[in-house]
Amino acid sequence: MAKTVCSRFHADYSVCVALISDVHDARELRKSVMSGKFEATLLNPEMILDEFQILVAANQAINLHVLNKMVTKSLHSEILYRLSPSKNISDSFKKFGTGENDKAVCVVIVNDKNKSTLDLILNISQGKLTDLEKLANLTDMDKVKKIYKLTDEELSQSPMLDAIVSRIASKDIVTI
Repeated sequence: MAKTVCSRFHADYSVCVALISDVHDARELRKSVMSGKFEATLLNPEMILDEFQILVAANQAINLHVLNKMVTKSLHSEILYRLSPSKNISDSFKKFGTGENDKAVCVVIVNDKNKSTLDLILNISQGKLTDLEKLANLTDMDKVKKIYKLTDEELSQSPMLDAIVSRIASKDIVTI
């Protein structure tokens, strides 16, 4: 079975991150999330360098959910919003969310104790669970650099993941 990452941030919250490849119907997946058929964050893997990037955003979203201070309407949309350096919600969804024709999807699910949501997503997408180590192979480095406004000088001083995570962590403090 493919590797997924599951983390626990608060006693009542767990986060599962999975990569699905060979997706046949990303459009139906998006529609299912938007209609409330299941709760999940569907990410464009081209924008994700490492699962740690997702876990940082998920931790922020969960903390804001617990404090009742989210910017978006749901915990899963807050995760997507937290990944983006932009404070524009629709821009965050466009850049980091799954497109209708994507062939791979990075899925984030909060509190899926029996993995029924992940099974439902796999069934709808007709895709296959893939090792998260393959995530970096799908990353579009040029897009990531552009969206996070990463400079060559900055990247000569620290790894790209560190720069991205710093931007995610400081989103509410600093505007890029």
